[in-house]
Amino acid sequence: FRGKMAEFAEEVRAEDMGFGLWMEPERFGPQAPVVKEHPEWFIYNGSGFFYPDLEKAEVYDYMFNEISRLVDTYKLAWIKIDFNFELAIDPTDKEFYSYYKSWYNLLDAIRSKYPDLFVEGCASGGMRLDINTLKHNDAHFLSDTVNPIDTLRIYQGAMLRLPGGRLEKWAVLRSAGNGIPNYGTSVNTSPASLVTPGGATWESSVTVDADFSAAVALTCIFGVSGDLSSLPQKDLDCLSRYISFFKEWREFIISSVCHMLTPVRPKEDRSGWVAFQLQDMQKTASLLFAYRLNDVEDRKKFRLRQLEPECTYEIRF
Repeated sequence: FRGKMAEFAEEVRAEDMGFGLWMEPERFGPQAPVVKEHPEWFIYNGSGFFYPDLEKAEVYDYMFNEISRLVDTYKLAWIKIDFNFELAIDPTDKEFYSYYKSWYNLLDAIRSKYPDLFVEGCASGGMRLDINTLKHNDAHFLSDTVNPIDTLRIYQGAMLRLPGGRLEKWAVLRSAGNGIPNYGTSVNTSPASLVTPGGATWESSVTVDADFSAAVALTCIFGVSGDLSSLPQKDLDCLSRYISFFKEWREFIISSVCHMLTPVRPKEDRSGWVAFQLQDMQKTASLLFAYRLNDVEDRKKFRLRQLEPECTYEIRF
């Protein structure tokens, strides 16, 4: 941002939003000034990168102070802690026990200093998709893959070991205008199409429905991304309805128990239906999310869990 990041942060806050930064504080390149100045502070992982030796007090202090500087300078409401590589080598031969003890202490110290800061962890392809890691973060970013059907399948797998309401999912959308002709119509008369990444990047985009994308992301901590300013008003209105729903049910979703009502399937499986039942700990209310994939049947029965047989339940759509 050419020295304008603080000004940009103020513009964001002026729109009544919080400002956040995406950082990867554990991975340092060989050209990083601090690596050149203090090579003894870092451990080489064998693949061109270094990670901080947090058992050294001066390194721990440097990391804590640097993250604190960013939070204070830009008045951050949110930070994403990314993790895009493997530590690989532990010179202490303790299977990174000492490293993670220090790393978790660092995260806890940051969260204690800034109790209103939202700290988002990175699942890192499953390397950090565990309850102990989640205990030191406010949420896990589940996957860079944001294709809605892939997201459903990945979420099913994650649900085998994690509380679903503490994960994050995103509806990522942009408008392609009428540049994608519908079958049987010309480009000029085709309605505007929405696209989402086919996986983790835009190079292989697929057309998608705003309603389906938002509904898929609603069983977790709900986010929207992409080029939202390009969306037609009807799709913005659709997202607005989902955002309002999430705000109403946010506390319920985050603290809910999730019952998987359909079998876990491989990510590549596009067939059938996927359904989740989110239930409060007192078992007094449930939210049912049902998604029809490539299935010719437009109706499906689901047997709900943990209901009271002597009670009558009201279903609201």
